[in-house]
Parts: sequence; C-alpha cells; structure tokens
Amino acid sequence: MKKITLKIALVLFTASTMVFAEEKSNISENREELIKQREQNQQKRIDEGVKSGAINAEESQKLQKQQEKIKKVEQKATEDGRVSKKEFNKIEKMQKAASHSIKHKKTNKH
Repeated sequence: MKKITLKIALVLFTASTMVFAEEKSNISENREELIKQREQNQQKRIDEGVKSGAINAEESQKLQKQQEKIKKVEQKATEDGRVSKKEFNKIEKMQKAASHSIKHKKTNKH
C-alpha cells in the first residue's frame, strides 16, 4: 500500500512540476509578445512621424538608435529561451522612455 501511495505521490509531483514549467514558459512567451508588439507600435509611430514631416532625418536617426539599443537588450534577454521578469522590466522601462522620445519628437517638444 505504501508503494502505491508513493507512486501516486510521485506521479502527482511530476505532473504539477510539468504544469508549473509550462506556465512559466507561457509567461515568458507573453512577455516576448508584449515586447514585440510595443516595438512594432513604436516603429510605426516613428515611420508615421517621418512621413508626416513631424520627425526630421536627424530625429529619426536618434530614435532608430534608441530602438536598436532596445533590440540588443531584447536579444540578450531571449538568448536562454525565456524572458525573466527582471529582463522584461528593464526592456519595458527602455520602451517607455523611447515612447516618450517619440512623442516629444512628433510634437516638436525638445
């Protein structure tokens, strides 16, 4: 009886560990998706600003460099196959600063 109980406990532990690992993987994937979506939105805003003339060539170049720095941090964060909460927060902070830069360049509030 003890062997059966032990086997059942082991199966339950293994199953719960697998579920936990899958949840962590899903969280990381969600973080990556949020990062990519924001990156695409920011690129679209920069392109629209250039097209409308609200952002000049020099401003565009600065904004693109800022985006490139964010992409480098993102690439480093995803090297191990997942984005940790700490990495996500760092990228999110950089993207927030970039968003403010884009807004100020588009409205010519230097």
